[in-house]
Amino acid sequence: MAPPQRGRTAYPGSMEVPETITCVECGGTAGRITPLPPDEGLLPGDVVAYVCPDCGQRFDIVLEDEEGPAD
Repeated sequence: MAPPQRGRTAYPGSMEVPETITCVECGGTAGRITPLPPDEGLLPGDVVAYVCPDCGQRFDIVLEDEEGPAD
């Protein structure tokens, strides 16, 4: 298998997720607590959890397809 191209994941259909997001409660930096599967990527519909160490708020993000809904 050829190495993934820049901006693409190694598994077809899988999505990349950031290590951190901005906390909407306090503006701090919330870190991802969901481990990434070693054998496969994350897919639309998967849930990724983040926690802000500043305010303790947890965020569960449902991944959505990047293309959006079909017309």
